[in-house]
Amino acid sequence: MLFHIIKHQNFEFFIMFFIVCNVITMCCDQFDDSPVTVDTLKKLSYLYTGVFILEACIKIVALGLPKYIQNRWNQ
Repeated sequence: MLFHIIKHQNFEFFIMFFIVCNVITMCCDQFDDSPVTVDTLKKLSYLYTGVFILEACIKIVALGLPKYIQNRWNQ
């Protein structure tokens, strides 16, 4: 079941969406930001990290560790 999920086109779009959002969030970081901005960016960073860890775990379970590491996108 997990294999079909990770091979679905929507799964790839979902992960790509989070990658783009993460890049935009990293670009928003500036010197002398307000504490609210710093806190918000930190929380978003945790969210993105959680999504990427979940993606890796799902792919490792679905593909197995050797196949997961062989994929260039995962390296």
